[in-house]
Amino acid sequence: MVVGRKPKPTHVRRREGNPGKRPLPVEIGTVNRVRELPSPPRTLGTAGKQAWSIVGQPLAEAGALHEAHLPILTLFAQAVELANDAFAQIHGGKFLRKGTKTASVIAPEFRVWESAVGKAVTLGEHLGASPVAMARLGLAALKGESLAQQLRARYPGGKDGSGAG
Repeated sequence: MVVGRKPKPTHVRRREGNPGKRPLPVEIGTVNRVRELPSPPRTLGTAGKQAWSIVGQPLAEAGALHEAHLPILTLFAQAVELANDAFAQIHGGKFLRKGTKTASVIAPEFRVWESAVGKAVTLGEHLGASPVAMARLGLAALKGESLAQQLRARYPGGKDGSGAG
């Protein structure tokens, strides 16, 4: 039995403008989009508020910020704030301190900073705070050629005619 092509996902058909003009299924459980970035929580300090606007504003302007993103954005801003505070304490002190049983122990502020930075990076990836994450979310296109394209251009006339030897 001959099997046809798999159907394109709905989000791909929407992005292409639905060239077949067939009715698209209605999304179930869609989340409300946030058109304007709300003000950051009052509990955030300067670094957290800055992180809130740097990451949240482009998402809101692109129409990619949903109500479900707001708690993640809050946690991201809190992680940035905590990392900033811990770094300020580390900067004034030392990374290693004298321990009771051992010769030296890593400062607890360093562990807090290390953990907060890891959380901020992870949450930032979910929100599209890096160029790769933005491309994954469809908010940016990656420019440039791949290595294979560069090799084909550099060495034309390969065995398969594609330009790569």
